Amino acid sequence: MTGTDHDYLTDLARRLRDSGVPEQQIDTTVRELSDHLDHSGATAEEEFGPLAEFADQLGARGERSGSAPETAPDADAEEWRWSADIYLDVELLNRYGDQGWEVDRMDRIGRFVARRDRDRAMRWEYRREVVPRRRRNDSAAELAPEGWEPCGHWGHIAYYKRPLSVLVGPDAEVTEPPSGPLPKFFLSRQTKNMMVVGLVGWAILAVLYILNRTDTGMWIGAAVGGVIGGIAAVIGVRNDLRKRTGAPRRAADGSLEEGGAGSA
Repeated sequence: MTGTDHDYLTDLARRLRDSGVPEQQIDTTVRELSDHLDHSGATAEEEFGPLAEFADQLGARGERSGSAPETAPDADAEEWRWSADIYLDVELLNRYGDQGWEVDRMDRIGRFVARRDRDRAMRWEYRREVVPRRRRNDSAAELAPEGWEPCGHWGHIAYYKRPLSVLVGPDAEVTEPPSGPLPKFFLSRQTKNMMVVGLVGWAILAVLYILNRTDTGMWIGAAVGGVIGGIAAVIGVRNDLRKRTGAPRRAADGSLEEGGAGSA
C-alpha cells in the first residue's frame, strides 16, 4: 500500500469519526479496506472512488447499523458468511433474501456477510452487474432511484440489494423465518464439470511428461494448447456472467419467476 493510499485511509477514518461512526467500527473498516488494497493491487482512489463520496456512503451505513461494530451482529441477530460461483450466486442471494437474509458487504476473501433478525426479518432482493471499478459510483447512482444500493463487489462484479417492501409493501415481512442454512460454499454443476476437466487435463499432461519428457515439440504444442484452452474458458465464463446480470423477474406477489436473471 502506497503513502497516498495510507493518507486516503487516514482521512477516511477522520471523516467517519466526524460522522459519529463508532471507533471500533472505524478500526475494523479501515483494516479490511487496507487488506483489500494489498490483495487487489489497485490504488484507494481507483478501488473506492472519491474520498468524500466514499466516506458519505460508509457514514450512512454506520448510522443504519447503530453503535454495533460492522463485523459483529446485534445480540439477537444471526450472521452467516458464505460464497458461491457465478452460476449460483444471484439465485441463492434471492432465495435466502426471501428468508430475511440481508447482505451487508463482502469480506476480503469474497464471502457474502449476511445478517438476519429473526424477530423482525424482512425479505430482500438482489441483482448483479458487471461494472468497472471506475464506474461503481455511476452504476450505484443509476440504480438508486429504483431502490437499489450496493452491498458488495469482487473485481468487476458488483452486487446490489433492496428491500422487497419496495414492490410488495407489508407482505415483505418474513413471519416465520426458517432455520439458518449450514453450507458455507456453493458450487454449481458447471463449475464442478470444469474442475473435473481441469484435473483430467493435468493428469494427461503428467502421463505425457513421464512418457515423452525429452520431446520439446510436444511440450511446445501442449503449452500453446493450454493457453488457447485457458483463454477460451475465460471468455466462456465472462459471456455467462454477462448473460446472468441484472435483477430477477418477480411475480406481483414478489415471488421469483422461473428463468430470471441469475438462475442456474
